[in-house]
Amino acid sequence: ISFADRYKSLLNTQEDGITNSTQPDSNILTESNDPHEKVDTNMSQHQNRTDSLCSIDEGYETEVMEQCAIQKQIDKYSQTRAGIKRKRKRHARNSPPKKHCLNTSHAKDLELNDGGVVPGCLGSKLRSYQVEGVNFLYSLYVKKQGGILADDMGLGKTVQSIAFMSAILEKANSAKSDKKKKHRCVLVVTPASVMTQWINEMERWTKPFGGFKVVQYHGDSYNRIQARSKIVSKHADVLLTSYETFRKDQKTLNSVPWTAMLFDEVHRLKSPTSQTSKAAKMMACTRRYGLTGTVMQNKLEELWNLLDWASPGILGPIEQMRNQFISPIQWGQRIDATDVQIAISRRAALLLSQKLSTIVLRRDKTLIAHLLPEKIDRVVFCPLSDIQNELYNRCLELPDFKLMIQYSDPCKCGSGFKSGQCHGAWTEKGVEVRTLMLGAVASLQKLANHPFLLLPNPNHSEEKQAKDKAFAEMVLADRYEDIAKQNMKERLSCCGKLQILARLLPEWKQNESKVLIFSKSTRMLDVLGTFLDDLGHSHLRYDGSIQVGAKRQRIIDQFSNDPSIFILLLSTGAGALGLNITAANTVVIFDPSWNASVDLQAQDRAFRLGQKKDCRIYRLVSAGTVEEAQYQRQLYKQQMQSITLEAKKEKRLFSGVQGVKGQEGELFGMSNLLKQGQSTASIISRTQSLEETWKKAKENITATASTNAEIQDEAKQLIFSKHSDEYIQGQMAEIDKKLNEDEKVLSAAEKAIAAKKKEEERIAKLLESGGVKYSHTNSDVIGESEFEKEKSSGVVSDVYGEATISQEKSKKTYVPVSKEQKEKKDEEKKKQNALQGSARLQLLLSQSGLF
Repeated sequence: ISFADRYKSLLNTQEDGITNSTQPDSNILTESNDPHEKVDTNMSQHQNRTDSLCSIDEGYETEVMEQCAIQKQIDKYSQTRAGIKRKRKRHARNSPPKKHCLNTSHAKDLELNDGGVVPGCLGSKLRSYQVEGVNFLYSLYVKKQGGILADDMGLGKTVQSIAFMSAILEKANSAKSDKKKKHRCVLVVTPASVMTQWINEMERWTKPFGGFKVVQYHGDSYNRIQARSKIVSKHADVLLTSYETFRKDQKTLNSVPWTAMLFDEVHRLKSPTSQTSKAAKMMACTRRYGLTGTVMQNKLEELWNLLDWASPGILGPIEQMRNQFISPIQWGQRIDATDVQIAISRRAALLLSQKLSTIVLRRDKTLIAHLLPEKIDRVVFCPLSDIQNELYNRCLELPDFKLMIQYSDPCKCGSGFKSGQCHGAWTEKGVEVRTLMLGAVASLQKLANHPFLLLPNPNHSEEKQAKDKAFAEMVLADRYEDIAKQNMKERLSCCGKLQILARLLPEWKQNESKVLIFSKSTRMLDVLGTFLDDLGHSHLRYDGSIQVGAKRQRIIDQFSNDPSIFILLLSTGAGALGLNITAANTVVIFDPSWNASVDLQAQDRAFRLGQKKDCRIYRLVSAGTVEEAQYQRQLYKQQMQSITLEAKKEKRLFSGVQGVKGQEGELFGMSNLLKQGQSTASIISRTQSLEETWKKAKENITATASTNAEIQDEAKQLIFSKHSDEYIQGQMAEIDKKLNEDEKVLSAAEKAIAAKKKEEERIAKLLESGGVKYSHTNSDVIGESEFEKEKSSGVVSDVYGEATISQEKSKKTYVPVSKEQKEKKDEEKKKQNALQGSARLQLLLSQSGLF
């Protein structure tokens, strides 16, 4: 009999004893040895169970007892484990996670090229180019060097830096842990507005492997002292602070032996004279890493300051940088540059880009182009309304404005000095002219958007309001009261941009688009809000006056989820960074910024990963005003950045040289901002005509050689001489079949292209009806030119004897080649051309599919 059967029998016996406990049982009841004492027939339950056990065989009793003992041990163990779990939960809530927690992901740890390890749960989620970025940063860390990750916006600089920090803090399970090793800690400096975002991102990406021990060095002195003490006592490994706090407490933070420093939006250190930049350079830590999407915002000298902070001395003194790189690049980028200047410029750009590639990594959105929809970035040059044009010209005719416009011209007194150094240095009221220039530019910007912006701002001081009112009365004159009333008719008649917008909005609404409208001025947002109310368009508003946190997110969620809301108005300062608004597919930049990066960041609120629709960007620029000069400077800065970092052969558009007196051209200097300068249309047309002349000349040269038709005829003769008619007909039938299949595949794409073309034609007609004489897409202007590529190759070859400069040869000194060497190279080229002609014929035959 099995133990289970015997145990069941025991239980049955116990149940019988309990059931019949009120009845006398002869088998159970016994008499006491004492004749005067009897056992009570009404036995207790406990006694019944005991007697029942006694009635079982002794061997069985031993076995049951062993099982009972085992069960007690199991119960005790379970209670112990439960207590441990409860204790661990309390510990997890009250203390930071351990350094080497169990990895909840089964992904294999990512091993970096130079020995670092990224936890698998993070490394497995990185894209290939992001792994390259982490490798780049870690290789610099191993070399004890600093560097800059300058990826375009939207490529994940934050997650790359988090993965990099996880490697240097040895967060992976497979990373070597040495208890005697020095405590590792990282200082992270960010703008105050994105500190919370950084906390969230670090928690999101590091939570699976236990997370970083992060403390915020921000707020009052008590909180800052507590944060620093946690780092020093090794209870934290990442300290997060803002630029403002860092600048104030630089000495305190410098006393900590940081393993590495990471500065987000590092272009804030661009000015060598700013206190923040000086504080950052005084830090003892040499492993300094910066994140930015725009390494150069205004001029190349700023680039030098960033690189000198990251890796001191890599480009030498600033004077050396100017002489060796900045000056040659700028002079060679002029439209009227000589061949020698172009050659020197291209060589300097290539040498500089190769030097920067060791400490700067720059990638653009072409890496994820297959994951993004189409984007058309259209720049619309809106005409001023009649009232705007009248007021703008009246403003330029004011005596003080005339002095500013003529500031750099020779003085009329004939002294030989400039007006600003002679009779034009002071106004009639005794105010120094140069102190008025920034205010004058701001006034012209307001007029270019809406005259209403000239009216005094009630939020300003009484003194400021009085000055603004006096100036507005001088410019607006008899129109002051009408503009102040702001009825619908006045709103439209005073702003050319609103007139264009009024034509475009119905088209967008019909296409079921959702629209973002950005403006730098919150007062302009007021005007836009009233304008949209008059037209009956539903809209929301997002600006700096709204409390940071849940309220701001609630507006974004409402706009994204409510199909009835058509437009979201955003201030550029509050809304151009850190927001994800992929519900919108149309973005309007109402007024341009000085830096192209600001406008590009605003566009990326909609054009980013997760966007399902094609995006349309409209940059509204008031033609013939200070805004057009702003946009032209944006183009120049974008070109300089791509030339410097990537050695691209950008189109030469302007004749000016930045920072060189007497070489302002049509682009630089205060006078070009204050007067109605050369239009963007004429500047681009000038470059296009230059390239068209080159194309025609190239076509003429090509025509002298054997044409493609002649080569094809030769190929046909060879083919027909080697194959029978039946074979040829069979092969032709196969080709026709393939062509028909390709046409079926292309039909759907052609329909989509045709639909887009019709949409573009409708938009073009709407713009033309609003008086727009010129617009272009930004990609038509920014980017490499085939003409410039060939031109650069030719002039570099003539001057240096090399068509291109390889990385190995870039370190050598180039000298012009001798006549004999050139003749020898010409003979080699002729032989090479002959071989290329033969190879070309063979390629044509193979591509025909018949040979």
